[in-house]
Amino acid sequence: MKKLNESDRKDLVEFLSQDPHINLFLIGDLDMFGFNDEIQTYYGDYRDDKLVAVVFRYRDDSIHIFAESLDDEAIQFIRELTLEIKPKRYMIGEATMKHVGTRLDDFIRDNKASTLSVYYPKEEPLENHKVEILKPDDAEEILFCLRSAFDGYEGTDTATYRKRMESEDSVVYGVRNEVGTVVSVGSYTASTDNSAMIIGVATLPNEQQKGYASALVKVMSDDLLKQGRHGVLFYTNPKAARIYERMGYTPHSVYHMIDLKR
Repeated sequence: MKKLNESDRKDLVEFLSQDPHINLFLIGDLDMFGFNDEIQTYYGDYRDDKLVAVVFRYRDDSIHIFAESLDDEAIQFIRELTLEIKPKRYMIGEATMKHVGTRLDDFIRDNKASTLSVYYPKEEPLENHKVEILKPDDAEEILFCLRSAFDGYEGTDTATYRKRMESEDSVVYGVRNEVGTVVSVGSYTASTDNSAMIIGVATLPNEQQKGYASALVKVMSDDLLKQGRHGVLFYTNPKAARIYERMGYTPHSVYHMIDLKR
């Protein structure tokens, strides 16, 4: 397993592009940050001059693995990297997970398997809610929606989120109610030539069951398709599956977001 650099970019992109949706994070971060060791590192396993496995470190947060095969030497490298950086999680698609087997089980606290789905539109009629792209000035209302649905935003203040909207590769969509209050939000990020990840879909509790989130995801997904990109999203519960699949999201793979012991 060797550390990859700019001279390996062509091999790396070709290898990851075998499944651009599973590898959305790896391709998107390569486009954004390249081989910047302060942020991320790509490692590759070559056999007979052919790349067969990639291990990706993103900060000290996560290790992503994509592989056609993983021998014991590659697994040992992953084990040593895990001990070195102590990441929060592994991110692994189902096909690669079969190659991993049980050889990393002693690091795993909780294996959260989600369905990764890709947008192929259907002419599904949806309620006519006005969906708009929100601006940094809307940061406070966006955060209010996100905090109502997700725990991870409690420590994020409005000024920080506003700066994030201004600087990052993230586009936030929203729906307002009849008095102009933002009541439902969602965004996409990690854009590549093929895909973009839809995240942070949230509706205020007292405004749910009105079709806001469905309309928002549909408009966002159609806008991405006009750019030549497919929306990609994760879900775990059957209710979400029915909603997203009705509008055209098609299950692509199981994706494992694995919380590690720390």
